[in-house]
Amino acid sequence: TPILTALGICGILQPLYNTQAWGHLAAGRADRVFRWGLVGTPIILISFAIGVFFGATGVAVCYAAAIWIITWPALAYGASSIGLCFRRILATVSRPLIACIAAMLLTRFFTARMLQEWPIILRFLLVSAGFLLTYSMGLVLCYRGPSPFRDLKDILTSLVKRA
Repeated sequence: TPILTALGICGILQPLYNTQAWGHLAAGRADRVFRWGLVGTPIILISFAIGVFFGATGVAVCYAAAIWIITWPALAYGASSIGLCFRRILATVSRPLIACIAAMLLTRFFTARMLQEWPIILRFLLVSAGFLLTYSMGLVLCYRGPSPFRDLKDILTSLVKRA
């Protein structure tokens, strides 16, 4: 559906946007979180107000656009609290982001032309599996090897050892 497509596009950056406060809080600068709230919140609210004129799909699309517009300035502002260069953030997230966008576009392209007559649960499972496979292949291509999966294995191993 168009609503889920818009929210899916938004969902690519939403986790990044949510981290913007971490730099401020790590530096003991909660006042900067508040200041960013004075910028980010009105933009999101305005996106809702514009989207309402176009129905639920309009709200979803406008919200996705707002998140795409404010994520990068929010990250740069958050990184400045701890002296982290925005280029470093971009370098860190660019490859997974590229793999995710490519997987989303490929999955959307192929599923838009197929599976329309299949039961919804089967479509969901096939689309999810297709996305996961495509994203995994994109990561391997972007990193020129399986290093993201080794890192994931190491993180999971350390979490299991703590438990």
